[in-house]
Amino acid sequence: MDEQIRAAFDQVRATEAQKEQTRAFLNQARHRRAAPWRRLGALAACAALLVVLIGGWWAWFVPTSAVSVESNSGLELELNRFDRVVAVQGGDDGLTESLRGLSYAQALELLLDELGRNQPVSITVSGEERQCGRLLEQTQRCTAGHENVRCGQAGAGHGHGYGYGHGANH
Repeated sequence: MDEQIRAAFDQVRATEAQKEQTRAFLNQARHRRAAPWRRLGALAACAALLVVLIGGWWAWFVPTSAVSVESNSGLELELNRFDRVVAVQGGDDGLTESLRGLSYAQALELLLDELGRNQPVSITVSGEERQCGRLLEQTQRCTAGHENVRCGQAGAGHGHGYGYGHGANH
């Protein structure tokens, strides 16, 4: 029986055009089946990229703590979780723009230089507890050479925009 089947198929011949059409059909059928998975993979990659971009934006631009610097005028620095200045409330526009994007230490040094050594200054940190502790230590190191500077941490009831310096533990 096998011999008869083999003999019957041995006589079947395909032209080169038929062989090429068959290859093209099989190629197309193979790609058609894979296309939904590729689209789904591309969609998943786009969604992951979007999550990373939104998370990165949130981590960088959303303030997690604030530092109030009160002297002749009040100034409030809003800091992200990386201790970078993301917003400044109060003060003149030139100073505000020069502080944005700086690390907290750089911004504080610039502010203290701007205010002068003998002017009384009250600095109060508030926000997320661990970050506040770190910022308070950094503030105390930066202001060690200044005589009229008082540093403190706002109580838990303080929040952005409530005038931190008035409730500080000096």
